[in-house]
Amino acid sequence: MPYKLRKAIIEDAAFVSLVTAAVDVYNKETIGLLIGSEHRGKLRIKNAIVYQKAARKADEVSISFAYERRIDSILSDMVGYHIVGDFHSHADYVDALSKADIRDIIESGIKITLLLGVYTGFPAKRWEYDKKNKVLGGTIDGKYLVTIKVYCREYQSRKLAKLKIECPLIGKMNKMHKDLDVKSGKKKKSNTFK
Repeated sequence: MPYKLRKAIIEDAAFVSLVTAAVDVYNKETIGLLIGSEHRGKLRIKNAIVYQKAARKADEVSISFAYERRIDSILSDMVGYHIVGDFHSHADYVDALSKADIRDIIESGIKITLLLGVYTGFPAKRWEYDKKNKVLGGTIDGKYLVTIKVYCREYQSRKLAKLKIECPLIGKMNKMHKDLDVKSGKKKKSNTFK
């Protein structure tokens, strides 16, 4: 019996691709594939491939079956690339899977899905992981609040569970933006470079 997945580790390249894809098309949705591996209860997301020809709307994103098969075929020819799941975003919408999302996951047989929520109008915030709700979130470019959740379809089941998330890049990003005042969301005043 396979290991039950408990944790998703989002590597730097994947994080950059995911967040860029979601913010780039904001106020529409994005969609793509997760590339990585599974080992002993851990999912390692190494990269994310965006479907360029997706039909994007504010509350929906889709791709044709023929296009999906074409990209899958291209990736299968590349050594070391293993598709572990998919991702999509919600823009200014609930950062939870919709009934349609859940139905699509179950019907397609996808095991892993990652959901990004993108919002504006919130104060800038350092990147943090909320252990209780299993949500990674923070601000990009001082104006886009991004949340990330990873869901796993339980082995031979129709149930979805959220995975714990680990992302080493957020520590580096927070160090770069140590001048961000978490309470006000504004940069602290500095005496340098007046």
